[in-house]
Formats: sequence, C-alpha cells, structure tokens
Amino acid sequence: MIYCINPLCQKRENSEDANICSSCGTSLLIHDRFRLIRLLRTLDVEKGTEIFEIIDEKSGKSKTHKVLKILSSDKPDKIKAIERESEILTLLRYPGGIPLVNPEDYFIINLDNYNVKLRCLVMQKFEGQDLENWVRFHAPITQKKALNWLQQLFEILDFIHTADILHRDIKPSNIILQPNGKLALIDFGAIRKSNDRQEKTGSSQNLTRVISSGYTSPEQLEGMVSPPSDFFSLGRTFVYLLTREQPSKLINKDTRELEWRSKTESIEEPLLSFIDGLITFAPGKRPKDAKDVLERLKQLPQQIRRKRLLKSKEFGIGAVVVSLLLGFGIYEISLPWIGNQFFSQGVKAQTANRAKDAEKDFQLAVQFYPKLSSSISEFYFQQVNRSQNPPELARKLYEQAIYYNPNDADAYNNLGLVCDDLNDFSCMKASYKRAAELKHNKWELHYNLGAFYDDQGDYRKAEEEYNEAKEPDKELAPQASNSLARLDNLKGDYDGAIPLAKQALTRTNDPDLQASIYKNLGWAFLEKASVFQSQGQTLLAQKQYEDAKNNLWKALRLDLNRGDTYCLLAQVEEALNNPDAITNWDTCLRMGSSPTQPEIEQWKKQVLQRLSQK
Repeated sequence: MIYCINPLCQKRENSEDANICSSCGTSLLIHDRFRLIRLLRTLDVEKGTEIFEIIDEKSGKSKTHKVLKILSSDKPDKIKAIERESEILTLLRYPGGIPLVNPEDYFIINLDNYNVKLRCLVMQKFEGQDLENWVRFHAPITQKKALNWLQQLFEILDFIHTADILHRDIKPSNIILQPNGKLALIDFGAIRKSNDRQEKTGSSQNLTRVISSGYTSPEQLEGMVSPPSDFFSLGRTFVYLLTREQPSKLINKDTRELEWRSKTESIEEPLLSFIDGLITFAPGKRPKDAKDVLERLKQLPQQIRRKRLLKSKEFGIGAVVVSLLLGFGIYEISLPWIGNQFFSQGVKAQTANRAKDAEKDFQLAVQFYPKLSSSISEFYFQQVNRSQNPPELARKLYEQAIYYNPNDADAYNNLGLVCDDLNDFSCMKASYKRAAELKHNKWELHYNLGAFYDDQGDYRKAEEEYNEAKEPDKELAPQASNSLARLDNLKGDYDGAIPLAKQALTRTNDPDLQASIYKNLGWAFLEKASVFQSQGQTLLAQKQYEDAKNNLWKALRLDLNRGDTYCLLAQVEEALNNPDAITNWDTCLRMGSSPTQPEIEQWKKQVLQRLSQK
C-alpha cells in the first residue's frame, strides 16, 4: 500500500503500483524519490506532525527504508522546531544510536491546489521495536539488562550533552531496541541548545514546554530545563521498564512520592538507589552531567556484589536469644547474670549511637562472663547489615566484631570488602588471608582474592589464587578455570588456555559464563592461528581460524552485548578476508570497555592506529 502525502486527502491509501493518488490527484513519488508505505504515527494535532515509513526509490535494488516526518502546521514555533531538528541532526553523528540525517534530507512540498505547504524531514530508520511496545509483550527487564541499557543510553546522552544539546522528550516510546541488542534514541523534535530560549512571554523567558505525562521533570513543567532534566526522564523510563507500570500511576496522591520499588522483582538496593538519584525532584540533587552518571554506573556492579556478600551471613543470635539468656540469669544471681545486664546496656547504648558507652558496657560484660564475647561480636556484625553505614563506620564495626571473636571468618571476609572500598589494600589483603586461614571452604575466598589481583593487573598472584579455587567439586571451579584460561591467553599460553576453557564448559549451565568461556576459547584459537600463519603453516592456521570463529559465534548467541567478542571476531574475519570484519570492528569500537579487561582497549588501539596510517 502507498500513502498519499496530502493531509487533506479523503482517502490516502493507494495500490502499490499507483503513481498518482486516486482520491486527490497528488503525486505519490515525493521529492522525486520517496514513497510512503506505512503510517508510523498519526497526525499529532499539538505538534502538527505525522510520521511515515518510506522507501527511497533511488537507493538501488535494496530500496532503503527510512522515516519521514511531515509538518503540516504553519505556526512559526513548529516550523522553527523542525528546522532546528534538521540542523542539529545533520551535525550529530552517533552511528547506531541517533538517526542519521543529511543536509538534503530536509525539503518543502507545496500542494498548491490545497494551499498546503509541507515541511519534510527524512531520517534513518532503526529496525526493531520501541520500548513502550516491547515491554507490553515481555516481563520487566532484569537487573543485568537494566545496567546494560543504562550504560548504552547514558553514553548517547553524554554525546548529545557534550554537543550542548538537550533531548527534552526521553520516554520508552522514543527508544528503539534493535535486533542486535543495541538501543537507539529517536524523536528529536523537542531538542534545544541548552542555552536556547523562547521569545519572551509576559515577564518570563523560559524554554518552550514539552510535556510527556509521568516522564517530564518538575522543572521542565515550569519551562526550565538542563541536562539533569533528561536524567529525570530517563530514570522514569527505567521505572517503567522495571515495573511494567506507567510512572504516573505509581504516584502517591497524598505524598506525591513515586512508590515504585515494591513493584520490582530481584532488583537490588544499589540499582534502586541509583535510579532514585536520577528521579529526585530537585535537579540539584541529581548527577551533574552524563560523565558523572557513567562513572557511577561503573561502580554499580561492584557495589551490588559487595552488598550481596555483606548480607550473606545468617545471624546466630538475636533479640529472642538475648532475652532467653537474660531470663536464665534472673534465676541465677551470679556472674553470668551480671554480665548479661552489661551486655543488654551495651546493646542499647550502641543502638542509640553512644559507641563509647557501648564499648565500656561490653568490656564489663566480658569481664563478668567471658562467654559473651561471641554474642558481642555477633551484635557488632549485625549492626552493619541493619542500616546503611558509610564504609568508615562499617570498618569500625567489623573490627569490633573481630576484637571480640578473632576466629570469625565472615567478619574478616567482609572487612576485606570494606577495606577494598576504602582503597586500603593492605587491610584488604590481610583480612582476606586471615579469612582463608579460618574458613574450611577456602576456595571461595581464594577466588575473591584472585578476582582482586586480576582487577589490579597482578596476574601472577591472581593465577595462584584461581588455581586454589578450581577444585573440581567446588561451586566456583568453572569461573576459576575460565579466569585461568583468560590469563593463559594474556601470557601467550594458548595450549594451556584451551583445555582449561573446555573443562569449565563441562561444569556450568550458566549462559553468561558459557559466553565468556566460548570467548576465551575463540581467543586462544585465534592466537594459535596467528602463530601458525607467521610460520607459514597456512592449512593449520585456517583450521584454527575456523575454530575461533565457531566459538566466538557461540559466545555471541549466548550474549550479544560482549564487546570483547566482537573485537576478537573482527580479527578473525579480517584474517579470513571477510568483509564482515568492518561491521564487527565498528561494533567493537562502539561498545564500552571494562577497566578489568585491558586487552579490549589494546585491541581497539591497534585497529585505530592501523586506520590512522591508511
């Protein structure tokens, strides 16, 4: 079906082979090259625009599909808006994340017989589905997906804001999920330069108001906007993605607060707090810029992991047990009874934030009844988990727990985590080592130490710890074996990496871990192929390249969002003279890097250096 561009036409649908509208006589070939094939958005009376999917008849046999925005309004502010959108999108270049527009893509169509002037803007069309519709047919997004999508969208916002541009209308319907898993931000009809102002209206001089119920920030409702206004809208967007409920329906009518946390499933506190920080009413309390947000996002996975570990200990003593002990003491007017009295006073003092008084009471309790040491240690341990304590206070509480029970491996383990957070690596390593000495399942602590040394780039110590953790019957054995395979690849021991990775595959059904293992296998085969190629053993090299390619594709089928896999696949395709290498290099360069995987940055630098030399 072909649509007529004339908004006043009584019957706009025409047959596919028609060249002239059968109803109004308007040409169906727009600007001598475009044909309207599908209505994407009906006429928005307020904006004066409608949007069609079009075919570019001059794009060759492929007949590229694009998007056409048509403004039929003659209001000056609407005309200025579409002209501004065309001008800014022509300058912005963010492949895969922002619609591509060329200078010739803005033009005017005059329908003289109807006294209508249409202003047209042709834009790149992203395949996929907008998130508002996507959510209707899917469960709320997972925490992992939320972190990935936040990273993608804030990288786009960082690019836009760095160009001094504000989007002003971020919401689920303006975000496209593409088949490759990447997100694109669309509908830039409300964009403004951040210092742009509308003409004076009365005594105010505010930006033109753009309102999307539930997503627009409070200050934007008043006509004022800044980068944190976009953060608010994006935060509200993730409320919708995590709950499947429109934010406007989650507002408490009495308090005006957004009650959304209870609607989520399996979303942990650090991410909930992160989003709350985006949607707080006061713009000054939101992050100051997108770079600040991206820096906070980098810390979130580590914060989530630590939070899990800090909550992992089951408390062996609580208020009921303490009451029983005190009750027992009432019947025995003895030293245990006196000790319990001081213990009870110490609990009350610490709970009331009178730490010094608590220490004195606990010291006296132990003097009268030494067996209370473990209870006091447990109490201090509990204090960390009962409230949101800053790392400095958490450290003090764990140290107190250890003072009263020097054999508490969990307290040492969590102290190590807190010291890591405080960048006190000496304390961190000493705490981990002591925990390893005390705990029977030392493999878990060895793996944590290995991960720490790995992050710090001390691969020799990381390898020692991973080797301790890879006992076949241990829970983290496949992770440890996979990490060792990666380290072998880094040091060039590819024959060592391959059996380790294959061994890890037989011990896990976790798709994310399997994707990482296949990536490391592909990496090892790629490097072996390079060695054979340099030795002139072409047939052997070809076989290794094919093995590398097969394993890397297995990794991508399990996880499309691994940048390292695209970087490796690009190298394989390049070695095989496959034109797909360019596409994979582009994806590799676009995707974010992890500071714990320096090899990714190295691969990117190598290809950029080669490109700069051409």
